[in-house]
Amino acid sequence: MWSFSEGIVIVRIGEKQGAVNLEGEKIIPLNYEFMKPFHSGMSATKQLGKWGYLDCFGNVMIPFAFDDAWNFEFSRA
Repeated sequence: MWSFSEGIVIVRIGEKQGAVNLEGEKIIPLNYEFMKPFHSGMSATKQLGKWGYLDCFGNVMIPFAFDDAWNFEFSRA
């Protein structure tokens, strides 16, 4: 186990990371180089050397196109 936030546990096996829910069910496959903790429902995630953002279901919300990424923050102005 790597990190826990928003009811999601980031897990690592070998060099790959993914996520499970509190019941231990896989919700995001172990396909990623690195996943940061979830914030506002999204995780900054690294794949093939680039960063993007996944939602809590593993859907790509912001494509893997960036050299670095911070925790996602959603606020209503």
